[in-house]
Amino acid sequence: MGGDGFYGGRFRIRKIVSALQPKEAVYDGVNRRILAAPLVWEAEEAPTAVRRLSIEFLTPLRLRTEGRYNLRPDFVTIAQALLRRIHLLSEVHGDGSAVGDHTWTHELLRKADQAKTLGADFRRYSWARTSGRDGRRVQMDGAIGRLEAEGDLSEIATFLRAGEWLGVGSGTSMGMGKYRMRVEE
Repeated sequence: MGGDGFYGGRFRIRKIVSALQPKEAVYDGVNRRILAAPLVWEAEEAPTAVRRLSIEFLTPLRLRTEGRYNLRPDFVTIAQALLRRIHLLSEVHGDGSAVGDHTWTHELLRKADQAKTLGADFRRYSWARTSGRDGRRVQMDGAIGRLEAEGDLSEIATFLRAGEWLGVGSGTSMGMGKYRMRVEE
């Protein structure tokens, strides 16, 4: 990717530092050596009782609902998109066993459907980027803001924690859909 000049010009990786242990180098690009096995995120053993939480989007969220970008998503829409992303990442980049068979989503989706969005405050964030392949401008508008939800959120909160690392929606490889979750007391 860095050698062919696409995606913003030519570059070489000198080192890669762990996101989980920020001072620990995991790859030496000069000698082309893996220095440490990557840490693997693991779900909490026994989730604590979570009845209410808030999610604040730090970078624009791009979610499609019925073919259109949704600038006012509710909790259910965000939860569905996140669970779909985790499932697909597990299937494509793992062995699919990270969270058991795919039926794990059914119960979580049912609980997400029963959750209630207490309040949401989103605003449009407009920006564009230049395509590395053909040089044209691509509109990347999204929503920035926060929402609060209430319900039986204990099990899904674990996956929402993973989503803080993974992001949600389209454009996550460019840093979009990053959020911070806070469990309300």
